[in-house]
Amino acid sequence: MARDPRSDPCSIGNRLVARGLSSEQLRRALKYQADNADILLGEVCVRLEFITRVELEVVVAIQQADRNGGARTLAKIAAEKTKTLAQRVDHNVLTAGLLLTKLAE
Repeated sequence: MARDPRSDPCSIGNRLVARGLSSEQLRRALKYQADNADILLGEVCVRLEFITRVELEVVVAIQQADRNGGARTLAKIAAEKTKTLAQRVDHNVLTAGLLLTKLAE
């Protein structure tokens, strides 16, 4: 079984609890993970719908920043995520425009 994340203040499990994941949800996620050892705890929480994918990405980014240089790293990660999100929005706007044009024909 995976190590209890509550023993490591930097673990994803501990960070998720600090952001509102209940002890019961963590217990259920750890049980699920023990039965499916190839799945990371954060992904388990997304699959069980305890958190959203975006919430997981935020927690992982903060964890990476804490491990790799703090605020500067977090700012870089946030900028990269924002750029990716902006690209997705632009793509979706373009696709919606093309669909509306086709429907109007």
